Order: sequence, then structure tokens, then C-alpha cells
Amino acid sequence: MKGLNMINMNKSRLPNKISNILLALIFLQILSVTCHAALIANYTFDLQNGNDTGGLANHATEQGTVTYGIGVSGSSAQLNGTNAYFSVAGNNTLRSGNYTVSAFIKMTGNDAGPLWGGHYDNSGGATLDNSGFEFFASSNGTITVSNFTAPTGNWGSFSTGLINDGTWHHIAATYDGIVTRTYIDAVLDGEFFPGSGGFSNGPIRWNNPPTNHEFLIGLSNRGTPIFLGASIDELKIYDNALSASAIANLSVNVPEPSHYSLVLAGIAFIIHLRLRKRT
Repeated sequence: MKGLNMINMNKSRLPNKISNILLALIFLQILSVTCHAALIANYTFDLQNGNDTGGLANHATEQGTVTYGIGVSGSSAQLNGTNAYFSVAGNNTLRSGNYTVSAFIKMTGNDAGPLWGGHYDNSGGATLDNSGFEFFASSNGTITVSNFTAPTGNWGSFSTGLINDGTWHHIAATYDGIVTRTYIDAVLDGEFFPGSGGFSNGPIRWNNPPTNHEFLIGLSNRGTPIFLGASIDELKIYDNALSASAIANLSVNVPEPSHYSLVLAGIAFIIHLRLRKRT
């Protein structure tokens, strides 16, 4: 009888062991996704302001005459190409070595300008003027991303497809520490490898301290200011390079989860399983 009880006890413990293994696998999955790329800024413009809904409070402040209209999801920000842009206070959460920038954009003609870029402090001289990176809608309708690297120089990726046809397009730029890529409507449309065209790779250079490096949406102030004339929506910044499949999800407005949402989902699931065992 004692032997039978021991067998029954071991059988009763088996589901617990299996559930613990499953919980461990869930945690590993959460860590693998969050360590791959975290959402560090999310500008939906749905509340007709520049608030960051990504959880890190990297709020953007309206400058000039920013208006709002219908976007791909809710509202979009409309930049007039003359004085409208957003500014974001510099801080270390945005000073990522690798990155993904994703957004929807609608523009016509040649109202070129940057979608997302850094503030360039001219007081530092030529060596310090260019730092960070800049994602740019060019006057010929293509998109480009430039990385400014230590100690000097810049390099990036250029698309061949056009976005200045007056319809909404999804655009994205990624940098994984080696290769810079640009996407239009989920299609890879530009790739830059170290050494291409005589340019060398290197770590992205940032001005110091972080508070002196403001981020800008819709304005480049390297020399003569250049303002973007376009409607933009669902602007998202990640701290690493997303995969092509993740970019495809963003192009149909399926967001990548943030650090917090993944961890909270995992905790909620674990609590749910534990409560089920007690009932």
C-alpha cells in the first residue's frame, strides 16, 4: 500500500513539473523577444499631440504650426514643410547604438525633410556637429538613413522606390551594428554594408552630455534648417534592428510588443496557471 501511495504521489507531481518547465520556457521566450528589440518611443498622434505611448515618456513637443488629420489609424500629424516639427528632449534611452525607425508617411512633390533625427550642436565644431543618425525623405521621393560615426564621417542606406505620390506608405530603417537597411511597404529597398562606396563602418557617435542632444521629428538643423512637408503616423523607435517579418507586421500596423507589455503578459499568465492549481 505504501508503494502504491508513493507511485500516486509521483504521478500527482508530474503535472507540476511539466507546468514548471512550461513556465520556464515562457520566461525564456519573453526574455528573447524583449532582449531582441524594445520599443523606446511610440508616437501614434491619436490624441493630436506628441505624447509617447511606449511607456518611457519620451514625449515630443509641438513646434511651429503642427496640425492633425486622418491617419492610417486614428489621427496623423501634418507638417507644413515651413516651420512645423516636434522636439524630444535628449536622454540615454533614445541614444541607441542599433535601432529601428518605423512610420507611415504621405507626401507629394519634393517637400523633403527628416522623419527622425538628432540635434546638431554647431558650437562643437565640424567634428561634433554630426552625431546620431537621421532618417530622411529626400526631394526625389526616395528615403535615406545616415549614421554619423566616430570619430568623423557618415554613411547609410538609400532606397530606389518612391514615396512622394500622395498616398500612405510604410517606411522603416534598421541598423544592427553592421548593416543599415531601408524598407518601403515591407519590401527591402536599400542595404549598406561596411566598406561600400569607400565609407567605413563604426559606432554611432553621440554628443555629450545626453541633454545636449535633442531629437527632432520633421526638422534637420545641420546648417540651413530643412523642414519635412508630409503627414506622418504611427512613428515608432526601437533599440535594435527588427527582422524583415517584424517590419512586415508593422507595415499593416501590427505593433511589436514593448518590454512592459511582454513581461506583464508573462506574469499574468503565470498567476493564472497558479490560481488554476488551487481550484
